[in-house]
Amino acid sequence: KIKKLTAKPIVTPTSVGKINNTRPAITGATWRDSDTNLIWQVKINKKRYTWRNAKRCCKNLSLAGYDDWRLPTKKELKTILTKQSYKNHVSYSGETYIKKPLLKSMTMEHQFFWSSTKYNSSRAWVVRFDYGYDRYRDVSNVFYVRCVRGGSDSY
Repeated sequence: KIKKLTAKPIVTPTSVGKINNTRPAITGATWRDSDTNLIWQVKINKKRYTWRNAKRCCKNLSLAGYDDWRLPTKKELKTILTKQSYKNHVSYSGETYIKKPLLKSMTMEHQFFWSSTKYNSSRAWVVRFDYGYDRYRDVSNVFYVRCVRGGSDSY
């Protein structure tokens, strides 16, 4: 018998997208969600920010060769929220509701993340991944940030 050789793709910090058009690529820095085509920051800063500083943090981010990062909208952030929970001994609830490629990055007890979507002049929407829901909070509160790039309203 002749053994068929297959080449394995090389994934670099700037190679985002689908590998062999079959599954989303994940690197140490970014992950492309094949459901939305959004590119997500994988490793997150353990620092928490006010809403205005969260927006500034993403705007100033340079990662994987890109500098067009932004704070995701509530709609975008909810696309990585799942109905299925995964065990996470670090989170407050013991579970995390986030797509698996981003699960290992969820190493904080409280998992509130800012969105760029305002509720009113003094509040903005957050998504809480340790319980799997969204709600609005005062913009002076401090929460975590996961930046995103790309996308469209087609999802």
